This record gives sequence, structure tokens and C-alpha cells, in this order.
Amino acid sequence: MQRLSGWQRLGLVLTVCWAVGNFVGLRMYQYNNGLNAAHAALGLCTTAGKAFDQCWSETSDFRRMSIEPYWPPVFLVALGPIPFVWLFGWVIIKTGRWVGAGFAR
Repeated sequence: MQRLSGWQRLGLVLTVCWAVGNFVGLRMYQYNNGLNAAHAALGLCTTAGKAFDQCWSETSDFRRMSIEPYWPPVFLVALGPIPFVWLFGWVIIKTGRWVGAGFAR
């Protein structure tokens, strides 16, 4: 860690915050959407005139499946942009140094 500059350390901290924040946020988003779908299915069943206990047992599989995590999009959004952002930052720094070296002559 001694070889990292202050900007690199800041980039590392921001990367970890991005990954953890997006991971937690997207998982909560999935859970809330699944919970809303489960409530809607239960409400639809009860408005059809069935008893609540019957609807509860009929929708149990759907309710369980709707709140289960689906990990590929969570990992893709949380971790996918990280290499591209680091590459973009590297290109910006190298280009700035190259242009600066041209003016130093």
C-alpha cells in the first residue's frame, strides 16, 4: 500500500464504496419489487372472492420466488463499470501528462 498515491487510494476507496453501495442497493430494490409483486398477487387473489387463508397457501410459491435474489444483474451493475472507470481515469491521466510534456519543451 505504500506505493499507492493519494489519488489511487481515493480511487480504491470510491471503488469499494461503489461496489458495496450498489450491491446492497440493487438487492434491496429487487427485494422490494418482489415484495410488491407478492402483495399484488395476494391482493388479486383475495379480490377474486377467495378466503385469505386459501390465497395465502396458493401464492406461497410465488411469494417465496419473488423475493429470492437474482444475482447476475446485481453483480453486473455493481462490478461491471469498475474496470471501465479505472481505464478511463488512466487514459485521462496519461493524456494529460502527454499534453503537459509537450508544453514543457
